[in-house]
Amino acid sequence: KFSMPFCMAVSFFDGDAGLNQFSDQRVNDPEVLRLAELISYKIDPENEYPRNYTGHIRVELRSGEFIEINQPHMRGGKHEPLTEKQITEKFVNNCIHGGWKQGEHEALLEFLMNMNSHQDMLGFARVASSASD
Repeated sequence: KFSMPFCMAVSFFDGDAGLNQFSDQRVNDPEVLRLAELISYKIDPENEYPRNYTGHIRVELRSGEFIEINQPHMRGGKHEPLTEKQITEKFVNNCIHGGWKQGEHEALLEFLMNMNSHQDMLGFARVASSASD
């Protein structure tokens, strides 16, 4: 389910490899699985991991042409932090994937975004528990 060939294949189709891409439906999608079978990878012994999370993709097209992409560092890490909008989108998607109804996350997100202005975490407990009712 979390194989590198699957992650790459589903990313080609969906443009993402988030939680929704690991649903039973996507994991069993024949088109994704067919593409995953064509994908191979190797670990570069010169890679800086775990000091730095890098990546390199080289795709060979049927025409024999190659397309290459190099990722010098992890998106969301210290060299390329997520924007507030990206963090919010990720939070909302995680809440929805976790079973929260659309909109239930709003009060919790508001609390978290203004956490420094709260004197204690009781508000967090109230907001978080109300969403799971």
